[in-house]
Amino acid sequence: MVEPEDDARATLREALSRRDHAVHVAATADEGAAIWRRRTPDVVIVDVGTAKNEALDPWRTLKKFEPTSASQLVVLTHKGWRATVPEVDLAIEKPFGVAELCDRVDDLLRAHHPASDAPIECGVFRLDRRTGAATVNDEEIDFTPLERKFIVALYDRRPAAMSRGALLHAVWGMNEDLATRTIDTHVRRLRMKLGSASVCLVTVRGGGYAWRAACG
Repeated sequence: MVEPEDDARATLREALSRRDHAVHVAATADEGAAIWRRRTPDVVIVDVGTAKNEALDPWRTLKKFEPTSASQLVVLTHKGWRATVPEVDLAIEKPFGVAELCDRVDDLLRAHHPASDAPIECGVFRLDRRTGAATVNDEEIDFTPLERKFIVALYDRRPAAMSRGALLHAVWGMNEDLATRTIDTHVRRLRMKLGSASVCLVTVRGGGYAWRAACG
């Protein structure tokens, strides 16, 4: 979330956090763009007043760039302002209620990240979300519940990468700011189990990990 006003930033962060969202905040466009490139969040909320000349750059550029295009862009607009560019997924006019913003963000997330029971199939790899049964080259693989959750998190965000912090929050429910090597150790073990399908799980320099759209 990019919001220049301290009070508004704190209020919105607290409200979204109560909805169980991990929230990263920035006071300037440069800060916000850096966070977006580093973490590829599900939703990016930008106060239009923080963009140069009230334009949508660099947000439009990041929406067009494949590694960061998976994020949904929400702009907080001045009264009477209307977004007419396709890169904007949702415009919310000021003044707005905090609960209204949270509700609309939740609706946006549900629309773009619907729950799915469809199996994950990627080349020689297959994982049944409902039963947890997994195979590589038709050979059964015994994944732990956390390993399955890890794979699902990455697969559902493809082609975007997930940072180590985002994975800690999504898979373990841990604070994203914790300094830990849990993720890297977990990935090494997971790649061993994946065998020839380990090429699906890629390291993104400076960006964490991602799941390839096709592998093996």
